[in-house]
Amino acid sequence: MKVSKKKNDNLNINSICKKLQYNFKNNDYLELALTHSSYEENKETQNYERLEFLGDRVLGLAIAEIIYKKFSSENEGELAKRFSDLVKKKALINISKKIGLEGNIRTSKEYKTKIKITDSMLADSLEAILGAIFLDSNYETVLKIIRRLWNEKLSI
Repeated sequence: MKVSKKKNDNLNINSICKKLQYNFKNNDYLELALTHSSYEENKETQNYERLEFLGDRVLGLAIAEIIYKKFSSENEGELAKRFSDLVKKKALINISKKIGLEGNIRTSKEYKTKIKITDSMLADSLEAILGAIFLDSNYETVLKIIRRLWNEKLSI
């Protein structure tokens, strides 16, 4: 995994880890999860897209397991509606803001000066972080983190 590091990166990894209540064994995973494809022109530098792919699947499995167990009297249609509400972009954006991702996604200078961080970038980066936690630890650990981050939304 090749994660480029620039002196002007203002990532607040400690703050994110504190809000996640998780300390990475390998911080490169978190840094990669916070790296947008615009970050560097060098094609060797990786970005969060692959981790986002993995994190999307981890989130889906975790949410499905949580609601399957928590709402045992609901039928498949009710669970599907609940699932959709919990994994949709709006839910991801709210949680991303809650853990402070807005100022911590690495992008090109153009994004920093002319274009702002989009809601899609926040949602994608959160999914990438979940994928990163999964790779850095295991399913049970990421499941606990998802339970904690989605707790308010799961109480509805």
